Amino acid sequence: MTALLLVALAVSVQAAPAECWGKHGGFYAAVIENPGANFRVDLGAKRFAEAAKLGLVVTNGTFFGAGSDGLKPLGDAVVGGKAWKPAADRLTTGDGRKVDLSLRWGIGVDGSGAAKVYTGAQARSAGLRQFLGGAGLLLYKGRSALEANRYEDGVWGPSFAPDVLSRTTGRTALGVRADGALVVVGAPREPGAGLAALAQAAADLGAVEAVFYDGGKAAGFSAGPPGHPLRLESAPHPAEDVNPSHLVFKACR
Repeated sequence: MTALLLVALAVSVQAAPAECWGKHGGFYAAVIENPGANFRVDLGAKRFAEAAKLGLVVTNGTFFGAGSDGLKPLGDAVVGGKAWKPAADRLTTGDGRKVDLSLRWGIGVDGSGAAKVYTGAQARSAGLRQFLGGAGLLLYKGRSALEANRYEDGVWGPSFAPDVLSRTTGRTALGVRADGALVVVGAPREPGAGLAALAQAAADLGAVEAVFYDGGKAAGFSAGPPGHPLRLESAPHPAEDVNPSHLVFKACR
């Protein structure tokens, strides 16, 4: 039986300021609803440590910090061996594929509580109060979206090759229940989990919509009780191309 870390957290999801919408779509911050929490995040590199001191950090493709004048991008990341600048329109992956940066998987909660997929511009026009970006859709309207017909079922996104569906590795997923609660599912690299198992774990926790955040060396999730220090470390082999993506929950006053 695959060992999974199953956590249900009460959180609010704070979107980037309006001036960032459509420019850095998909990069938003989740804030644990506990004003007394005081997490300390040490990302190892000087720039990331400095970013953490600003009080709000989400790293997934680029790095943001919340200063006195709002959420600001702090630096580029390297994905698939290619440097990505947030202002770029398209990303070239390591195998030469082109990815439209204006499209991001996301869970957007509007007045109806329905989760949908939005671009940054659509999120703004829809007046969303909450939004989460992710790497791919696991659950859609309460059922698995891994093998859905994208066009007939209204599910947009990349098709998954069979080896991707079955590959067992470290996984992190976020889901939302019908009552709006956030569900976090984490599988450590050993023994790991496949996407189908990850989707089922999210469904077992009551999630009706769920997205996943990469996998293997590219994904990490850290959480702890108030006052508990968190430390994220990555030591990949020098020859490997690694996407330094981490999902970090950090409390803000």
